[in-house]
Amino acid sequence: KRAFRAIKRERYEAVVSTQSTGNNLRSKIEVLGRTYQSSEKFFPLQFLVQQLEVIACKSGWGEGWVVETLLAVPVSYPALHATYSSLLQLKLPCWAQLGQPFHLHIAMSLLLTSYVQHLNSVPLVERKPLISSIQDIIDAYVVDLQASTTVGADVTSALSRFKALQAGFNKY
Repeated sequence: KRAFRAIKRERYEAVVSTQSTGNNLRSKIEVLGRTYQSSEKFFPLQFLVQQLEVIACKSGWGEGWVVETLLAVPVSYPALHATYSSLLQLKLPCWAQLGQPFHLHIAMSLLLTSYVQHLNSVPLVERKPLISSIQDIIDAYVVDLQASTTVGADVTSALSRFKALQAGFNKY
């Protein structure tokens, strides 16, 4: 029993430590983002998103951790949308190497879901072209996922999320 309790305690402490690290990193990014987000030189968004997504993926913090963190800075939806679109187009091999080839697809679906829920926070002048662009991109992601030779829960999850988004954006 003691050995079992010790193992259980070690696992609990590891989980708490990982969560604490994530919370600490989130706090630091929010502070730095508020200070430097207007300068690509000091807050290189694409680089940060890519690196943070890899860290979050390795640490098991979930697909939405980076999106939530950067929206709290606040980084605008259009800027995050452009960044994630760019990263998805790169088709980096690191996601397959991490065993989650559709991690960015799911993160993008979470970003777009949040966008739909907070549509009124995007300035009207940016909203209409962004909606049109997003609808085209969602359609492309659905086709991309349907054409995927990989079959698994992550593909199914991403596909169902994007199909739900298609239905949500078709209202506009």
